[in-house]
Amino acid sequence: MDFSGADIQSIEEAFQTHRAGGWRRLDAATLAQHPALLVRAGWHLDVPQGQFTGAPVDRLLLLLGHAFPKSELRVVAPALKLGDWPHVESGGVLCLRRTSWSASAGDRAIANIADACEILDFDEARCKAEFAREFSAYWVHMLSAGSAAPTFMTLMAPEARSREIFFAKYRKGGRVVLADDRASLERWLGHIGEKVERRDIRETRLIWLPEPWTPAEFPLRAQDVFSKAEWGVFNSLLRVGESLPVIFGATTETGPVMVGVEVPGGTNKQYRNGFRPGHVPGAAVAMFTASQSILRCRLERADAAWVHGRDHNAQLAMLARMTVGIVGCGSLGAAVARLLVQMGVGNFILIDSEELTTANTSRHVLGSGYVRENKAVATRRMLLRDFPHLTSIESLPKLFQKLVEPDLGSLATCDVVVSAGIDSTGDAVLDHWRRGLANPPVHVCTWVEEYALAGHAIALFADDSLLAEFTADGMPNFCLTQWPPAARTVIAEAGCGNVFQPHGAVDLNNSVGLAAKLVMDVLIGDVTRSCRRAWLGDRTRLVNLGGAPSAAFNVSNTVKVFAWPDGNV
Repeated sequence: MDFSGADIQSIEEAFQTHRAGGWRRLDAATLAQHPALLVRAGWHLDVPQGQFTGAPVDRLLLLLGHAFPKSELRVVAPALKLGDWPHVESGGVLCLRRTSWSASAGDRAIANIADACEILDFDEARCKAEFAREFSAYWVHMLSAGSAAPTFMTLMAPEARSREIFFAKYRKGGRVVLADDRASLERWLGHIGEKVERRDIRETRLIWLPEPWTPAEFPLRAQDVFSKAEWGVFNSLLRVGESLPVIFGATTETGPVMVGVEVPGGTNKQYRNGFRPGHVPGAAVAMFTASQSILRCRLERADAAWVHGRDHNAQLAMLARMTVGIVGCGSLGAAVARLLVQMGVGNFILIDSEELTTANTSRHVLGSGYVRENKAVATRRMLLRDFPHLTSIESLPKLFQKLVEPDLGSLATCDVVVSAGIDSTGDAVLDHWRRGLANPPVHVCTWVEEYALAGHAIALFADDSLLAEFTADGMPNFCLTQWPPAARTVIAEAGCGNVFQPHGAVDLNNSVGLAAKLVMDVLIGDVTRSCRRAWLGDRTRLVNLGGAPSAAFNVSNTVKVFAWPDGNV
């Protein structure tokens, strides 16, 4: 407890001006009742009888933490608990508007108190509206305690209608996955490596409420759940000894929300008299479990619309239909693929002939758990595990030059084909193949120069050729760096003929972003003509390493855009 300092003086002077005779300092015992707030000082504020017509509040506490003024003062209504009143958190702490840290402590204290009084003066209609607006937040704060409650992962679109849905339980991990149909549920589980027999997939219900619940209306017992559906609808779904997940949905001011409960199935002992084992009708299960407590469960939406923009990605429907081919799943190509997945692209063809080694992992998105696996195959497995809602990923563990006609036919249907850090021969063969197609996909070619201090990404449309700006020896005419023979830009591995470029993940990631951004701009139609983009990294570091920047490399850490064939845009 510490009541010294100018901030304390400022607050108490403000109390004397605005609440004279209606406040006092809190003692150490009272402050100790709020350990989570890291309090160093606090005050008791009187609330005149009848000031708030709805909220049963007879006093307020104003608490000042050790980090103040770089933190907020906290106002506490000790008579209230979570769910009693809008914007009241555990321990009666009110969730208030942020104040300006540059204002005086006294002004901030008075602003906090005024904000708290405004909330506590809500009428019944305003309370209901505020609870409805943050329906899911109150649900999360009031989940069933303990580890028994599973987490629900939902794949359903949040359509405002009640309907049959399907679920399956993880064999490990205490999770339940729910979807609108069996096929999407099986596909999602398969992508994460969870083997589920068809008989393990069961039906349940999504019940859409006419309006969001207030915390006082949250279900406590199975009968509260049954009462929200048509009579007897759960009779065919309940099984002895097996819990049943049920989803409720509601439309809030900020969008649709879903929450979940788990209904118990009772135990065999309850049905010992009058029923043969395995022949207990659902109606009897409903009758025996009606008075039993349900579990309010955490629900995580795992559908693409939520993962990629929380229902606010206008481009998602288009991107989810797009297909991108990635030729070269090394540290550059695999990272580009992951960024495109995170942006919402739904379909991929991954091509690479090499296996991942331990030395690759320092700059590859794949870690040591994938060592000795083919990079294309492993990247596919990683992406499906991390983003199981993806529509389709095909992997081809081959050199591009060794692709057969069916492989090339699939690649020709892509919207964009990316060649990422492959050799000059592969790029030349890809360029020749693509320009021989009647309707060629856009080709985005990307690579980095030595030490990844410069990077390139070229988008080629129609029959524009990558080789138009390359020498007869397969070298680009627009290199941004030059290196003397003595510079160690390529290093041989110890005792081996393999060589590598000595750059790290941080420098590489600038070119990863460059390439992924260009692919996205092509997919969404912002780029419709051939062009080249270049990343210019740290010019000073380039010189210190013994390299020489080209005339175009006249600034550091920026992107330049050029027309194709070469020229400034």
